[in-house]
Amino acid sequence: PIVKTLDVTIKILGPNSAPILELPGTLNYNNSTGIYSNTIPTEKVIKTGFYNIYVKAPSYLVKRIDMNLIEGSENNLSQVVLSGGDINEDGSRNLLDWNLIHACSDSIGHDEETCSKNEKYARNSDMNKDRKTELENDIQLWLREYRNYKNPSN
Repeated sequence: PIVKTLDVTIKILGPNSAPILELPGTLNYNNSTGIYSNTIPTEKVIKTGFYNIYVKAPSYLVKRIDMNLIEGSENNLSQVVLSGGDINEDGSRNLLDWNLIHACSDSIGHDEETCSKNEKYARNSDMNKDRKTELENDIQLWLREYRNYKNPSN
């Protein structure tokens, strides 16, 4: 990918889905593995145990990762695969997102009403982050993500 670092929000939930911690973070792309990963800076507040961790980046669906965290350690978020295409960031990827990519496309006529009034739509429609929204690239990425989608809890 063109973007090698993703800014994310990490939410950690404990037993009975009780919120434990929410913090900003980053995921770094590893060229050799083709996967984003990083550590969770939780040394100060997490007791050793099993947690549900939710990772969210702009224009990506939320990814749930179930893992044991160890108190006083750097806990590695490895092999984080996020699924893109949530253009309007409503938590789902559907026909609304498809229509926004079309509306913001430079290839078929940019819809100023839709894209200029909401910069998030224009930014998120550029799925490959090359600073332009094109049907031949961004729609193809969206379709690939849509076809390959699996439940975020898996």
